Amino acid sequence: MLGRLLGYVLFALLAWITGNFIIKQSHYKEFIFAVSYIFLSFTLIIYTFSKSHRVCNIKYFSKFFNNSNKEKNFATILLLGFLTGINVCPPFILAFSDAAFFSNVISSILYFAAFFIGTAIYFMPLPFIGVLKGKQIKLVGQMCSLVIGVFYMYSGIIMLFKEMILK
Repeated sequence: MLGRLLGYVLFALLAWITGNFIIKQSHYKEFIFAVSYIFLSFTLIIYTFSKSHRVCNIKYFSKFFNNSNKEKNFATILLLGFLTGINVCPPFILAFSDAAFFSNVISSILYFAAFFIGTAIYFMPLPFIGVLKGKQIKLVGQMCSLVIGVFYMYSGIIMLFKEMILK
């Protein structure tokens, strides 16, 4: 979990740098954010209903580690958590886009800290997963993903209309 948090904090810093030193220098920053919200929320909605979630699957990192190594030292565990934390998938990219919109670095870090807490909730029931039904957990995740996708789609459309009306 500490590795994931470190990955999130690093991406929060990257998002803030991207937003403040690259995008905000542009005269079209609101347009860029609006279009990115619409595109990424559309991607998230499609992702919600897709059969394959390989993009967010951490299993592809396992080939980098020797399965015969039974010793799990702190550095290896931290690295695996970090790789999980920088796992690029539609919700994470949407969070990156949102954090890039903040004008100060603390807001971006706090946003990703909240993202960390929100996603950490899904790790807590892992020891008890055998008791729970996988289809029920997947349905709840899909519903949350759909609601977030619709929210960001709405936000992007409103932002785009405001940008078009003001110009």
